Amino acid sequence: MNNVYKILLVVIGLKIIVGITYIKGIIESIGTNLESLKNNLDFDSLFRLTDLCLTLIISIVITIGLVLQVLQKNKSLNLWLRVSIIYYTAFYILASLPSLILMDSLSFVARMTSLEKLRFFVNTLAIISLIIVYTIYINQFFKDKNHKITDDVSDKRDIRFLNYILDFLMIAYISFRASKYPFFQNWDYPTVFILLSFFYYFSLETLFKQTMGKVITGTHVYSQKYNYIGAVFLRTLCRRIPFEPLSFFGFGRWHDTLSKTEIVKINIEQKLEYK
Repeated sequence: MNNVYKILLVVIGLKIIVGITYIKGIIESIGTNLESLKNNLDFDSLFRLTDLCLTLIISIVITIGLVLQVLQKNKSLNLWLRVSIIYYTAFYILASLPSLILMDSLSFVARMTSLEKLRFFVNTLAIISLIIVYTIYINQFFKDKNHKITDDVSDKRDIRFLNYILDFLMIAYISFRASKYPFFQNWDYPTVFILLSFFYYFSLETLFKQTMGKVITGTHVYSQKYNYIGAVFLRTLCRRIPFEPLSFFGFGRWHDTLSKTEIVKINIEQKLEYK
């Protein structure tokens, strides 16, 4: 898979160039909004400024992860890049894609400047490439019967609680951003949160066996069942059972037990390399 890795590096290189210009634009926008906020202190101005600051932080983290991937000598995906892939997948699939597909995306693209069109094209290419590569990565590893599960953390409440908090914050942020997109503007925030929460867990645990919380804590969803997608779908449905989060404190972790899945910790860092 050396050729795949080389293509990935080219895509990452383009993404870094575009990302730097994007960060520059965000910084300029923050300066403009700060001036506006001094003259008119209202909720909308504060919202825009907060949104820009969060976007700046995330963009810097993603760019650092991409740069480190290009500079490192080995071919394993670094943690920063894996976090970036999870973010890209969650945000673009759950928030951006519905609006692009259902809200006249052609006119949306037509209104872009040349630089914005270039960013859009590179971002789309980068997202698709990263999702494909990481999905292949993970699934090849789990198909290898020689891999070793170093620890079953299903009953470790500290790790599970950290996963829950990190995923909750991620879903809240995506829902916060999505609520301003055309497709979601007429929906109330709780509805957007619940809907995106379902697709967040189902899409990420199906593709990567991880969510944002799990990639940071180094844990994965694991199932002995042949139909893994079905198990994840049932697992995600079970999260909607009333008071299900309370089952974590001693009632059997319903979304684990009913779907016959478990959360495992695997030393995957050195295994995920292109041969």
